[in-house]
Amino acid sequence: MPDQDSTGADLFSLVEKIASHPEQYANVVNENLRRDGSRLWMSWTNRAIHNPFTGGIEILAVGMDITQRKLAEDALRQSEEQFRIMFQHSSAGMVQADPATGRFLRVNESLCQFLGYSREELLQRTFFDVTCPEDRDVDRANLTNLFQGNISSFHSEKRYLRADGHIVWGEVTVNLVRDPNGKPIHTMAVVLDVTDRKRAAQRQELLAKVTASLLASEEPQSVVESLCNKAMEVLDCQVFFNFLVDEDEEKLHLNACGGIPDEQKRLIEWIDYGVAVCGCAARDACRIVIEDLPNIGDPRAEMLMDSGVQAFACHPLLVQGRVLGTLSFGTTTRPRFSNEDLSLMRVVADHVAIAMARQRTQTELLKAKEGAELATRAKGQFLANMSHELRTPMTSILGMLDFALQGDVPAEQREHLQSVRKSAHSLLRILNDILDFSRIEAGVITFVEHPFRVKDLAKGVLDLFDLEAQRKGIGLSLDVSAQTPEVLDGDEGRIRQVLVNLVGNAMKFTDRGDVSLRIDAGNPHDDHLEVQFEVRDTGMGIPENDQHILFTPFSQADNSNSRRFGGAGLGLAISREMVVRMGGRISYSSDPGEGSVFRVVLPLKAAAEMPEVPASTSTDPSLGFKATGKPSPRLLVAEDDFSLQKLME
Repeated sequence: MPDQDSTGADLFSLVEKIASHPEQYANVVNENLRRDGSRLWMSWTNRAIHNPFTGGIEILAVGMDITQRKLAEDALRQSEEQFRIMFQHSSAGMVQADPATGRFLRVNESLCQFLGYSREELLQRTFFDVTCPEDRDVDRANLTNLFQGNISSFHSEKRYLRADGHIVWGEVTVNLVRDPNGKPIHTMAVVLDVTDRKRAAQRQELLAKVTASLLASEEPQSVVESLCNKAMEVLDCQVFFNFLVDEDEEKLHLNACGGIPDEQKRLIEWIDYGVAVCGCAARDACRIVIEDLPNIGDPRAEMLMDSGVQAFACHPLLVQGRVLGTLSFGTTTRPRFSNEDLSLMRVVADHVAIAMARQRTQTELLKAKEGAELATRAKGQFLANMSHELRTPMTSILGMLDFALQGDVPAEQREHLQSVRKSAHSLLRILNDILDFSRIEAGVITFVEHPFRVKDLAKGVLDLFDLEAQRKGIGLSLDVSAQTPEVLDGDEGRIRQVLVNLVGNAMKFTDRGDVSLRIDAGNPHDDHLEVQFEVRDTGMGIPENDQHILFTPFSQADNSNSRRFGGAGLGLAISREMVVRMGGRISYSSDPGEGSVFRVVLPLKAAAEMPEVPASTSTDPSLGFKATGKPSPRLLVAEDDFSLQKLME
């Protein structure tokens, strides 16, 4: 039956309705019950037919099961209702826009709050009206690809312009909705507010750039302007000031600024402590933040009010309690700063302060270094001059002592003169060491390379100590390996000086056994040989706790040694400097009570032959002049010291 109620009265009533209002009841949709109790929806087509035989009205009803269609329609309505609820109450911004013009067709409350417009205001705008100009071309290209079917959707991060003029960041996903024929109906976009995330990333990028730029710059104050301009973008500020303390003037000097006209810059080029916001922050070494400036007012910020600044924050550049200057930012678009903004300003100011303190420290260190070098040169010059002044009388003393010892001198006086001569030679060695050390410190020592015979050099060194070795009753030996070239190229004088120091030390501290010098050329390289000079002794050795000061100037392994053995403690220090400057290295090993070994390794070149010395044509080899029968040549000596004049005469 075409109705839920199967009573006769209801049927009769229905028939009457159909008969009296055939147009209204021509098509009826209703819900029906099956025999098993399940429900189904039927669409009925009803016709009232007049029966000529009975004179009555008959109803012709044709029914069609539309349960599935009805269920689909109900599901669609539920889906649309769910979509409407989700659209309106979603925390993400949602928008439907006209695909041709980009005009907003439908927006939710989250998008209104994100962009700062009312629903009615947004519906009067287009997709591009709220997009930053710099991002519009990218959006147009993406939409073109979307309409042409090249992509089914696109996802991007872009900047939006809020109603109040501020820039916010959104992560947007756009899909194109088409009808069954493929014609675009509208675009559907979901916008997530990622402003905080982008600003955090920008802050991290800014801090990394600040750190890198300040560390790379030798003059950090010169890069402050570019860094602060970048910081203003991140902070959404329009002005900044950087003042530096001028300790000589006892004022603040404007180092960099932005967002103010040139005539205003000239007015604030110098400010006193306690004047304006920056002067007060520098004087009190504390941060000053002024917000809602137009309404609250502040006598320290009159100039800022004239520039339209609404909020201003000034940070002192502090390092270990010392104020180096100030760094401040101001905004003309909002009455106050967020805590994140103030934290970022403080971190930037701290970075700038540390960099400037580093630069000042480097400048002070450079000045101190130059002063120390000047003092070292002055000391070296003083020592050189003093050594020269002392060497002149010492030469006279030694010369006169030699002459005195050549005559017939009583034994007791000879012993006294020999003692004086020995002391004078010791003093001369100390003076020579001081002179060499002063030259090394002053950086004026020179090296001259020329060919020399290795064995001749070594024998000459040992010959100096032959008498002392005989007196002590110790052996003195030389060993030159077969692979050592006969002639080497190097600074013979400096090498002799090093070997004399090492063999002299070995002789000084050895009372039994022997002292040996071994020379060996090993580890050949393309352009040089590594020649090792080894001085070995069987002396007293070096205590382990004193070995660390061996090469320290004016130091000896045992303080008592300076009294027992003499010397100034410069020999090894000078030897090491000589060896290092010749490109070599020096090392040692020692066992207390057993002896010591000192090794010097120098990069030397093998020389083919010694240059020949022209033979003298003189009949008298001692003079080196050719005999011509003419009067003997005379020698002119220029000397202002009377004692040396007498000695040379």
